[in-house]
Amino acid sequence: MDSLISTSIRTLNCRSARNDLTCQQLAHDLVNYKLKILAIQETHILSEDILDIRTEDNKHSFNLFNSGNENSNYTGAGFLVGKTDANFTPSYIRDRYAW
Repeated sequence: MDSLISTSIRTLNCRSARNDLTCQQLAHDLVNYKLKILAIQETHILSEDILDIRTEDNKHSFNLFNSGNENSNYTGAGFLVGKTDANFTPSYIRDRYAW
C-alpha cells in the first residue's frame, strides 16, 4: 500500500434536528472535529429531503440528507456532509435506516 485515504466518519443520536440551534451545533461539530461525514439517528424531521445546514457564522455549509416519515415524529436518519464532498449520495430504505 503506497498511500492510505483517510475519511473521518462519526455517528450521533441527535434526538431531534428540527430546530436551527441543533442543526447549527451539528454543523459546528463537523468543523470542530474535522469530520467528513456525520451519520445521524433520530432526526425527527418528517420528510425525506436534502436540507441546507450552516454554522452559526455562515462560514461553513453542509447538506443533510434526511430520511424521515411524515406519519411519525420519532423517526429519521441521515447524513450530514460538506457541500464540497459532492460524490456522496446516500440511498434510503426506511425512515429508521439510511445508507
